[in-house]
Amino acid sequence: MRRRVHFTEQAGRFRDYIPVDDRRALLHVVDRIAEDPHGPDTHLAYRSDDATRSVWVDGLMVHYLVTPYAVVIVDVDIYDGDRGFNEV
Repeated sequence: MRRRVHFTEQAGRFRDYIPVDDRRALLHVVDRIAEDPHGPDTHLAYRSDDATRSVWVDGLMVHYLVTPYAVVIVDVDIYDGDRGFNEV
C-alpha cells in the first residue's frame, strides 16, 4: 500500500533548495519509502521506537516517521565527499 508523503518544514525547505540532480535522487528515495516504508534497505533509527526509521542511499540519509496513513519525512542529509560538502 502506497502511503501519502509529508515533509516537515525543515525537510521541505531542504528539498526545495538542493540542486536539481540531488532533488531527483531524494524524490526517488522518497518514492521507494512510500511504496515500502519497512523495506529491506531501511532500519530503525532508534531501538526503542518502531515508528521512526531511516535509510541511507548513495550519500543521502533520510529519517522518517511511519504512520498508518502517511510517511512523514523528518530530516534529510546529503554527504558528498567528492564535492566537499555535508548539507543539513
